[in-house]
Amino acid sequence: VTVTQNGELSVDELRVTGGSWTINEALAASNGYEISGGATLVQNAGLTLPSPDILVSNWTWRANLAQNWDTVEIVSGGVVTHDANITDLVFTVTSLLIDGSSRIDVTSKGTLNGPPAYAGGSHGGRGGNYSGASLPTCGDLREPEALGGGGYGRRGGGRVKIVAGSVVLDGSLISSGQTGAYRAGGGAGGSIWLDVGTLSGTGSIRANGAATGSYAGAGAGGRVAIYYDDASGFDLSSGVRTVGGDSPHHASYDGASGTIYLKDNAEALGRVVINNASQGSAGNSTDIATTLVEPIVVNNAKVRFQGAVTSAVLSVTNGVVTLNAEATIADLSQRGGSFTQTTNGLLSVTGMVVSNVNYTQGAGLTADSLSATGGSWAQNATMTVLDDVTMDGGSWVLNTNQVLRTLGVT
Repeated sequence: VTVTQNGELSVDELRVTGGSWTINEALAASNGYEISGGATLVQNAGLTLPSPDILVSNWTWRANLAQNWDTVEIVSGGVVTHDANITDLVFTVTSLLIDGSSRIDVTSKGTLNGPPAYAGGSHGGRGGNYSGASLPTCGDLREPEALGGGGYGRRGGGRVKIVAGSVVLDGSLISSGQTGAYRAGGGAGGSIWLDVGTLSGTGSIRANGAATGSYAGAGAGGRVAIYYDDASGFDLSSGVRTVGGDSPHHASYDGASGTIYLKDNAEALGRVVINNASQGSAGNSTDIATTLVEPIVVNNAKVRFQGAVTSAVLSVTNGVVTLNAEATIADLSQRGGSFTQTTNGLLSVTGMVVSNVNYTQGAGLTADSLSATGGSWAQNATMTVLDDVTMDGGSWVLNTNQVLRTLGVT
């Protein structure tokens, strides 16, 4: 049975077993409700139930406007989503529970109009290029609200914001792009923003870019931001992903990583994580135009810093990093990959430790101490080290204006 409700309606009890009910005008159930049998409730207008609690058990709730509840439980295969291009899905609740069989899933609910030719969709990073460039990155890494960008003929991920006293996430919270196809680029991941008291559970949070078929670029990762009082019961390191999609045609057409922003409310600064996991750094780049003051972690990703960086920590593992703006960093460490200072990338560091890194210095570098092991170093601008320099192995081309005022060179 399919019901489309186009006028205001008040009922004693609402019962929907299978089929679908679309609410286009306010609906009130005064004494109870039962939705079951895999039914779909499409909410485009107000919904009033006897209590401020709602149970989504073995049915799908397409919630296309902001929600305010006391308790929301999504269990027994329940699904919460929104329709394409909806940006109003904000849950403000006291507590949210998603069991292991259930999910909030806005995959493929973002924008459709994508880049020219067959490139992948962009958002937190750039989609894979193919027969034309993908669009620039977009959105705000600290307050993600943008829909994921579409690939060529494919949608990006949607947008979800959750404001809650507590969230128990044993299932999934997903805003990934739509899978591409032959000559159809994958969609980019969308936006997930959590502002919670307590976050716990064994589930996952994903705003991944979509894979694609041959002769097309894959989608980039989206953006996730999590603000919390206590997340000790949730694995933030492995449970949150904004990975770019895979192109089977060639790794160079893969989507870039998106961004993850993690902020303990008791601390002054959050931290920025750019992690392309096993997808690696062969594809497109995560371009950061925002001025960053937070600690930054880069894993297996290609990153271009286009805005100024003033950070206590930049930690890179197997990354391809390009610095295209002025940066002041207390502790810079990198293992594997490459680091390039463009002519705009003036860099000042307190301590710098690089291992097996191919370093290209195109702008001035000032460091209190520098340790470089293996890899290579091409110096094409002034290098000033105020204390110790350790150079162990590797290939060194020190070209112009080298200044070493040091206590010792090993």
